[in-house]
Amino acid sequence: MGSVTTEACRRWRETLGAYLLGHLSPEERVGLEAHLDGCRDCRAELDELRPVAVSLADADPGHLGKAPVPPPDLADRVFARVRDRRRLERRRRFAFRAGAGIAAAVIALSVVVALRPEPPHAQKERFSFTALPVGTKAIATLYTYEEDPRVEVWIEYEGLTPGVIYAVWVERASGDRVRCGTFDALDGRHHTVLTSSVSRSDAAAVGLTSADGSQVLRAPVTAPERT
Repeated sequence: MGSVTTEACRRWRETLGAYLLGHLSPEERVGLEAHLDGCRDCRAELDELRPVAVSLADADPGHLGKAPVPPPDLADRVFARVRDRRRLERRRRFAFRAGAGIAAAVIALSVVVALRPEPPHAQKERFSFTALPVGTKAIATLYTYEEDPRVEVWIEYEGLTPGVIYAVWVERASGDRVRCGTFDALDGRHHTVLTSSVSRSDAAAVGLTSADGSQVLRAPVTAPERT
């Protein structure tokens, strides 16, 4: 059976590396394997990553020198590159759906767009978590795009207990919490990216909850600016 690249595919593909290295929880592994059974494109990407995982397993840490210190703006550059790639993928999907039947209209529209200024970048808003445990740091960043009212959630964290599975959620103004997905906490400074079905105008907070429910971290979200 053929496959279609969907939002679910994009989320599952972010876990392929962890899957090959054996870092997924049993529940996440079962879910990914079920998705792979019916998605040819995701299986193809998994096959492309497999040699990399094998090479990592053969690497000898004893021959590695001291890890270089990354430049302070590395995270921002990586995030910007990923956002640009995702915007390009959205535009390509739209162009494919348009089809040959409206090719002439697309050409005419391209001429008009070329005469207009480029659209602004995605809106970026950063929010801090409150009442963090000692030694823990966490920042939530919400990205919104003109073509998609839903928020994209970036969680930067440091000091979470390695191996603990956290669920990420967006809290609506009504108080309901809508789950975005889960991630396995790693030692050191890391980040995770998930897409929410909640629109920016309805988002009141972003949070993390440990799998056993013993730890809940919440970052209040201010109302979006009106222009």
